[in-house]
Amino acid sequence: MKKLLVTFLSVIMVMVFMPTMAFAANDNVAKIGDKEYATLAAAVEEAEDGDTIELLNDTTANDIRLTKSLTFNLNGKTITGTSDATRVFLVQNKTVSATFNGGVIEVTNVAGDGLGIATQGGKLELNDMEIRVAAPDTTALYNYGIRISAYNTAGNGEDYNRVEAVINNTKVIETGKTQDNGNTVGIAVIGANDKDDSGAYIESASVKLNNVDVKATAFALSGNGAAHSTNIEVRNSNLTSFEGAAIYHPQAGTMNVYGGTITGATGIEIRGGNVNVSGGTKITATADPTSVDPNGNGTTSTGAAIAVSQHTTKLPISVTIDGAELTGASALVANNPQNNSAEDIAKVEVIIENGQFTGLVNTNEGGKIEAAGGTFDRLGDKVEVTAADVAEITENDGSVKTVVGLANINETIKDAPAGTKVRIVKAAEGSKITAPAEVTVENTTDVSIEVNEDTLDAGQTITVEKKPETENPPAGDNDDGNKNEEPEKDTVPKTSDVNNMFPWIMAMALAAGAAAMLKRKEG
Repeated sequence: MKKLLVTFLSVIMVMVFMPTMAFAANDNVAKIGDKEYATLAAAVEEAEDGDTIELLNDTTANDIRLTKSLTFNLNGKTITGTSDATRVFLVQNKTVSATFNGGVIEVTNVAGDGLGIATQGGKLELNDMEIRVAAPDTTALYNYGIRISAYNTAGNGEDYNRVEAVINNTKVIETGKTQDNGNTVGIAVIGANDKDDSGAYIESASVKLNNVDVKATAFALSGNGAAHSTNIEVRNSNLTSFEGAAIYHPQAGTMNVYGGTITGATGIEIRGGNVNVSGGTKITATADPTSVDPNGNGTTSTGAAIAVSQHTTKLPISVTIDGAELTGASALVANNPQNNSAEDIAKVEVIIENGQFTGLVNTNEGGKIEAAGGTFDRLGDKVEVTAADVAEITENDGSVKTVVGLANINETIKDAPAGTKVRIVKAAEGSKITAPAEVTVENTTDVSIEVNEDTLDAGQTITVEKKPETENPPAGDNDDGNKNEEPEKDTVPKTSDVNNMFPWIMAMALAAGAAAMLKRKEG
């Protein structure tokens, strides 16, 4: 009892002499190493180049300017821009590298031109972040989640603020939107206009999006028609615009889109530069019907999965589509809303290597569209088909699709049900079609083709009576050709069978031995 009392009194004395701060909540919001700070601004001010700032609590911030390279580990905490904050963070020059990991940045400014993170050159990296952007109070205003800018500080040469950004596993989400509110832009990319001695643009902005989810009113991702030399890669990301184009690309630059989904009133509007779409990217236009209007400062089209509309800048446009799925009132359309000259429009070219196109594909004197492959439910007559083989396939519900490319034709009909009609409208001599039973193939060309190894001359029609021969024996046949006979079973126990029986034999022997011993004991 005495020992227990002494222990109890010792604990009481330790607690009495403990500093009171040990019991108080930690109100500090950030730390560098072991040193803590009451405000994030104080931590940034005292940080040295290359330091890591850890967030301890949620906090507010207003226009924190980064002039040294820092890493911010948010630890799941939230940094909220004050209601009057034009920017929450600014990467201020080309020598600065800023990294943000694992937390939330909120834009609450509703007066317009509010920014979560902005750059004026330098390097920016985001990992596992969420940027929340409030919509401004009035419809004429814009707020931005991330604005990646390379400001032009000199003429030709290397003295411009080149910017590089890598955004991984991050969300940029609009909040607080009502019908009367203003607009939000998820990610804006603004290049510079510096040129080398040959007059070519020097790449000024490199941006990579990996598994990024963006939802905004105006644009999920946007360039600028007066700021060029950008290089953008969008990989396995989901970009959504509620009212505008999900992606707007008016600048001289390159954009590659691999996989993911692009959804907006228009999916992608291209007014300049080089754009490549592949990897099964699904692009959907939500507006219907397709419309186009001239605009010298912004987008022109709605209702097209991809709209190609040369700007007043009259920049060359090159688009390649290989393996994407486009859906809309127009899947792909090329227009000339600015009534540019034929010489200018000659600089616009779209090449379709492959893909699925639901909706009209056509050009309205907006540039050349070539189709080397793909499946189309409405292929316009102004599209130049460069593939050697083309088929019109009528399904049992009466729907018709145009399939371009021999491999695509055979892939489309390999599992076609009985009654499907395949009309070959263009073919190379001797092209080989493989069709299942009860599918009708009509050759409307002036050359002979093969259907399941039978020759189908020009003008002939055939209905396939049997499936193509295969090298494998039919199901249910044994090697000797006897149907439905079970092969003889080997009656000799396998080694594994003996091994499986061994524990049972041992158990029976032990049981017999135990019974004998018990009987002897009873005797």
